[in-house]
Amino acid sequence: MPFYNIVPGFTKILNDAELKRALASDPYTLSEIDPSSKNISSFKKIISQFNEHNIPVIIYTTPKSKLFLDSMSIENKNLFSSILNEISNEKNVTVYFLHEKYVNENIWNNNMHVIFGNENVIHNVDLANIIIDFLEK
Repeated sequence: MPFYNIVPGFTKILNDAELKRALASDPYTLSEIDPSSKNISSFKKIISQFNEHNIPVIIYTTPKSKLFLDSMSIENKNLFSSILNEISNEKNVTVYFLHEKYVNENIWNNNMHVIFGNENVIHNVDLANIIIDFLEK
């Protein structure tokens, strides 16, 4: 965030009608999740390298709007969770599943991103608390 140039459009909260229009005009299409993809194996390798060097890892899923999540197939949702749970178990890291946590919050700049630059965005507080809790252990 410190490197982003926050423009006024990124700080505007869209209402449900605006979010629906945005999704209709530019639908998000997700490719099918492939558990054997190179990206997933590379992610696991990075975590292993961090672990080998005693570098702590915290993984969290980024918040998404209800409209975005509803546009995902149930198969992709299940695969996504199962892959992250597998990584958590294999690599002994905690995964914080935040992608569904804020669906009812009025914080959306678009269907995939919360607003920028607002101190009242609850997920910022939650992320800070995750880091603080980790550091206190």
